Amino acid sequence: MPIARQYRTSNNQICDILAVNNNRQLIILELKNTENRYIIQQLTRYYDDLIKEKPFTDKIDYQQSVSLIAITPSFHRDNFIDIKYHTLNFELWKFKIIHQQEKFYFQLIALTSKKEKKVIIPYQKPEDNLSIPNPPRALLNILSKCSQEEKDEFLKIRKYIFSVDYNIEEISSTTKVIYGKNNHKFIAEIRFDSKRNNLALFIWLPLVNKKYSVGRMRIWTDWKVITDIGHIPKGLGSMITWQEYKLKSLIPKKKFTVNPYRKSAIAMKFELYKSWLQNRQCTQAYQEIKDKSNSLEEIIDYAIDIWHRKI
Repeated sequence: MPIARQYRTSNNQICDILAVNNNRQLIILELKNTENRYIIQQLTRYYDDLIKEKPFTDKIDYQQSVSLIAITPSFHRDNFIDIKYHTLNFELWKFKIIHQQEKFYFQLIALTSKKEKKVIIPYQKPEDNLSIPNPPRALLNILSKCSQEEKDEFLKIRKYIFSVDYNIEEISSTTKVIYGKNNHKFIAEIRFDSKRNNLALFIWLPLVNKKYSVGRMRIWTDWKVITDIGHIPKGLGSMITWQEYKLKSLIPKKKFTVNPYRKSAIAMKFELYKSWLQNRQCTQAYQEIKDKSNSLEEIIDYAIDIWHRKI
């Protein structure tokens, strides 16, 4: 039986779910959308705070042991090492969403006992009458400079972004429109690239950095898949695509290399970007992105997921 959601302790630890079983035993659940290397340490901190503070004594029997449950789509090898030398009572459950006979199910699998649980997810096909804000003047000015095809494709992306979360804001200035929050937590940005005479799309994705961090990546796309990708912290930058390099177009008199941290660089193919994350041992980012395709829609979904974790 759930007792509290997003419960904040005095040490500012936020527990996803506190619950009890029929014997009033405390159960602490931590939920992750992606593999997390530190979930065992996180649950340990929750445990330490809760047994000191002892909230909800009318519902919880603190004389009993506490059950700590981690639920994620996959587990890092370090999670198993942490549990191996731990004295607390942990349970590891993997989850996935499965689609069977036109129905969606939430499935849980216990790693130790192999016990499985599955519940149906109520699902209704979204209606097409989604209310989204009118485009700001800055966006209309940007779209007026591009082709009708580009305009239509970007408006589809804009509609999709707003359909995911009504908290997403559209922040506009003279030359750009950004989607996210006005606290420097962003998902995407659109500009007009006058040199190429087309739209310039930017998405916030993991940087090639051992410490997990997210940065502004320019995305070259045919609006179905990503053709090239490169880190441009601000503005349009001077980065070029591999095709542009081969054609010797848009190349100023400076040396170009494939390096995501050089201003004068050749953008990477998506698979090369994943290889950089792997080779530079960007463990968390690589684990999150290794099975993703270069589908633009899939990568926008991933960027929205990252944004949700940051806000």
